[in-house]
Amino acid sequence: MGAVLPRLTGEPDDPADVRFFQRAQMIGVVLTIVCCTFIAVYLAWTWSEPNRPAMLAMAGGCTIASLLLLVLPAHIIKGRWRDAFFLSWSGAIIVIVAVFISLDGGLDESPLAAITFLPLIFATVAYPPIPMLTVAAAIVVTFVAMGFAEGDDPQSTFVLGCSLTAAAVMCATISRLHHRQRGELARVSRADPLTDCLNRRGFQERLEAELANATRHDHCISLIVIDLDGFKAVNDRDGHAAGDALLVWTVQQITDSVRPLDAVGRLGGDEFAVVLPGTDRDEAVDVARRIEQALAPRTSASTGVATYPIDGTTAAELHADADARLYAAKRGIEPAFN
Repeated sequence: MGAVLPRLTGEPDDPADVRFFQRAQMIGVVLTIVCCTFIAVYLAWTWSEPNRPAMLAMAGGCTIASLLLLVLPAHIIKGRWRDAFFLSWSGAIIVIVAVFISLDGGLDESPLAAITFLPLIFATVAYPPIPMLTVAAAIVVTFVAMGFAEGDDPQSTFVLGCSLTAAAVMCATISRLHHRQRGELARVSRADPLTDCLNRRGFQERLEAELANATRHDHCISLIVIDLDGFKAVNDRDGHAAGDALLVWTVQQITDSVRPLDAVGRLGGDEFAVVLPGTDRDEAVDVARRIEQALAPRTSASTGVATYPIDGTTAAELHADADARLYAAKRGIEPAFN
C-alpha cells in the first residue's frame, strides 16, 4: 500500500528510469486503491465494531490522496525532490496503516495487521536496495513499537517483528538483484556492442536529458558530430576486422579528448557524436579541433558543431545544424566552424 519511487540518481534524469518510475507510481496508486476497497468492505462487514465511521473516512481520504499522485506537477514527479517526497508518502502510508490497526483493536485483534507486509513487498519491486531498506526499517520499528506501546502480547509482537525483519532481509536481497539486473539491461540496451560507447538510442536519450537540464537551469550545451573520412576504403582495403579496430580506437581517442561528464555516442557506421554540457560554441569548437588532431595519426575526420540555444532548442534542430556544418566541411564549401 503506497506509491514508492525508484531512486533516479543525478541530474539529468535517465528517461528510461523516469518511465519506470511512472509505471511504478501507477502500480502504487492502484495497489492503494485496492487495499482501501478491501478495508471498506471489511468495515462494512464489521460495522457494529467501534471506530468504523472514522476508519471509513480515513480509507476514503487515502484513496483521494493516492489519485492526486497522478496529477502531480511534472517538476515534482521529475524534480530533484521527488525521492524525498515519495519516501515521505510511503512513511505516511505506514503511519495510516498503524492507525487503522490501532483503531481496530491492535495487532493482536485486527486482521488488518496483514497489511503491514504490503508496503514492504511493493518497495521490493520499485525501490533500489537503500531506499527499500529505509522503508523496511520504518515498517519494523513502527509495528514493533506499536505492539509494545499498546500492551499487546509480547510473544505475538516478537514473532511479528522477527517475521517482518526476515521478510525485509529477503526483500532486500531480491531488490538488490533486481536493481543490478535493471542496470545491466539498461546499459546493454544503450551501449554500442563494438565500441562500448552509447548507441544511437542511448545518445539521443542523453542529449534530450541534457537539453531538459539546460532549459531548467538556463545554461548552454553543445553537440559535436564526427564522421570519419574514407572509412569505407579501410574496410575494402584491409577488411572489416581492421575497420572494427579503427572504430574502437576512434571512440577511445574521442573519449580521451573530452571530459568525464561529456557523453560519446556512435550514431551508426563511422558516425559519432559528443554532447558537452555547460559548453559554449567557442569551447566546443576547441574540443572538435582537439578530436580531429587526436584522430589524425590514423584517419582524417570531419566535424560539425551546434550549440543550444543559439543554433537550436531541440535535439533535432541541433543535429540538423551540426550535420549541415559537417557535410559543408566535407564538401569544402565552408569551414566546419562558421
